[in-house]
Amino acid sequence: MQKVKRRVAALIVAAGEGRRMGSAESKAFLPLKGIPILAHTIQPFEACSRIQRLYLVLREEDIPSWHQTILDRFPFKKTQPPVPGGSQRQDSVRLGLEAIEEDIDIVLIHDGARPFVDPPILDRLLDTVEKTQAAVVAVPATETIKVVSPRGLVVETPAREDLWHIQTPQAFDYSLILKAHRKAVADNIVTTDDATLVERLGIPVTVVHGSYRNIKITTPKDLVIACALLENGETSSES
Repeated sequence: MQKVKRRVAALIVAAGEGRRMGSAESKAFLPLKGIPILAHTIQPFEACSRIQRLYLVLREEDIPSWHQTILDRFPFKKTQPPVPGGSQRQDSVRLGLEAIEEDIDIVLIHDGARPFVDPPILDRLLDTVEKTQAAVVAVPATETIKVVSPRGLVVETPAREDLWHIQTPQAFDYSLILKAHRKAVADNIVTTDDATLVERLGIPVTVVHGSYRNIKITTPKDLVIACALLENGETSSES
């Protein structure tokens, strides 16, 4: 019996104000070696044959920049009209999910400021979510992490081998993640991690090994590091 091909969409969220970058311009449109960060981010999803559509969530005031600095310059074929974001990341993700057409089976949710996702990561993630319902990209913690009280006292030191740094993309059955976000609104729950909302439904989330180079550009220092990674060609998939 032939396996039915599941339809996949990627949702790239770039609607944050980026205060920590200290730039008047949205960080998604800042140049990284002459190319907007967001264009770098879109490229691997555009190139992945397993992904049929790309949805973007942007600040409403950035939509003209999307057309002028990216869409008019780069021949992306899968991108759909951008969705205006909300006041918080969770709002923006939910608005993006609501805009996805119902024939989609799997959705990958990704930060617009993570430009170094590569094809092996996408393949590992998609292979995993096709067998489960939810999967996230992550890397093992490399330093000791402590739980600290509001008074600055150490409460607990978890075993480092049990700790992972969660990244994006995160992949889910589309109907599941939409249900999780709608329930979060109903329950007045706010988080910056989509997988957490799925965990609230009692659904197990599988970790897929990512890459330490899959950094999120948040501060001017991160932008310097990203430029160095590009210059040294260190953006491929070794962990």
